[in-house]
Amino acid sequence: MKAEDLNPMLNAGEPNTQHAASGQPGDQDNEHALIELPFVVVIEGRQYEGSAISLVNAFVTGLAALEIGSNSRIAVFRFPFNGFSVSLPIDVRIETVDRTTGLYKLVFLHPTGPHLPQLRYLLNAFIAGDIVNLDDLMRVPPEKSAKAKAGGGEAAFSLSRLFKRAAGAVFVTAASLGLLAAISYGLQNRLFVHEVPALAIVEPIGLSLQTPEAGQLAYVNAEAAKGEVVFSIQTVRGSVLSVENPCDCEVILTDQGVVGATVFQAAPIAFVSSGTEAPVLKARVPDRLAKMLLNGALAEAKLPDGRSLTMALDDVRQAGQSGDPESIVTLRPETGQLTNADVSSSVAVKVLNRNYVDLKAWATSLWETVKKSVTQA
Repeated sequence: MKAEDLNPMLNAGEPNTQHAASGQPGDQDNEHALIELPFVVVIEGRQYEGSAISLVNAFVTGLAALEIGSNSRIAVFRFPFNGFSVSLPIDVRIETVDRTTGLYKLVFLHPTGPHLPQLRYLLNAFIAGDIVNLDDLMRVPPEKSAKAKAGGGEAAFSLSRLFKRAAGAVFVTAASLGLLAAISYGLQNRLFVHEVPALAIVEPIGLSLQTPEAGQLAYVNAEAAKGEVVFSIQTVRGSVLSVENPCDCEVILTDQGVVGATVFQAAPIAFVSSGTEAPVLKARVPDRLAKMLLNGALAEAKLPDGRSLTMALDDVRQAGQSGDPESIVTLRPETGQLTNADVSSSVAVKVLNRNYVDLKAWATSLWETVKKSVTQA
């Protein structure tokens, strides 16, 4: 149905002046042209087929109730596209044009309402040819689609777009690598790194001089020669007991080797060492960690001054029978890493599975290699 056919009285030959005030199609005073495009209107559950539409009114055909005329209703305008539809609810006043043919005029009560931007875009696109009517569906014409794709292809090769895509790709790649590294690092620490529950002690290679009974130290001599008293202790029973240097060895006092210190029985006060070997680390560990060390695992020790040392197993022996099965392990560092100044220090220890890979050291080595290559280039 054409726009000029929507007013049957015009086709009957009546003068246009009779309809100028009513705004019917065909009026030269009508500022908004009617556009014929496919749409349907749903009013109170009844569906009407759209004939023409403008920004202020629309003409539809269908079977309506007798009392529908001159009433205000909410009409839902649906514009069908391929695979979806656009729905616009609009407040309208219904005017009967021809009840015989079922032609009605829907006057928009609020032409500048919320529906206006979408409706104006659809009408302008249809007028410009960006949207066409094909099989009662609105589609983008093939030539427009091809032109849009071609224009997009040309824009893709522009310098700014190329730079944005490259920056985006670099950012996504860096973020992905960072996330992968974080997950790998956390997973590796969980699977291959085991904390030793108790603190380890730095001890020299030699004999440990321990208190025979609990009491208070009354005398300490770090320069004692063979046969001389290293320390004396006044026991809780009131007697004084002395411990001598059993050999011509160097005396190394522990933190408890101070006059006036209260000590328990079997507390290590000093060590006698030949001085030819560096101190070692002794730790009490669960048997499962001792077995890992026997199978080639390494130990990482964190000293109080911040140094981090990697050590290998030197000796292992069974601890007491009480409680969970444990072993006392002796860990030996590389030559020169521990000195007598570190003796009696408490150290946190981790056991590293033999499959452990130091990701930090690997990344640092890779970075240094890249920097060296760039500098040489």
